[in-house]
Amino acid sequence: MGTAAEIIFRKMQISDIDAVINFVKEFDEDFFVDELHDENIFYIIGEFDGEIFSCANFKFFLNDAEVAIFTVAPKFRGRGLAQKLLAALMENAKSFQFKTMTFDIAVSNIPALHILKKAGFTIVERRNLFCDGENAVTLRADLEKI
Repeated sequence: MGTAAEIIFRKMQISDIDAVINFVKEFDEDFFVDELHDENIFYIIGEFDGEIFSCANFKFFLNDAEVAIFTVAPKFRGRGLAQKLLAALMENAKSFQFKTMTFDIAVSNIPALHILKKAGFTIVERRNLFCDGENAVTLRADLEKI
């Protein structure tokens, strides 16, 4: 892996959709086009050496940035890039004056749970059969304290 200077986080554009769909296969082009035009949703992507490696978003919900998508392309996992993506997402949420950030995560997603807890998120709710029929937890961080 190269230096941190080669990692760029920026607002997602329509021209990024094809690259994102390559590793976020749950959604199609129409989904992303609609979402990118929604003023209540903010998307961020990460680029490493010019290649898009991550995608995340948050929805505007009162004072809370509610995260619905947070993913790193499989070939880029295990390099610490998810932590960098989370930090960039949190900074963007702070710039919009959000007080908290919330994630719903399947309990089997141990890597994501570890990253979120390390970043200051705490479990505030347990949910049965929530993520694709799997148990989940809701984690929240106070952005003003982080």
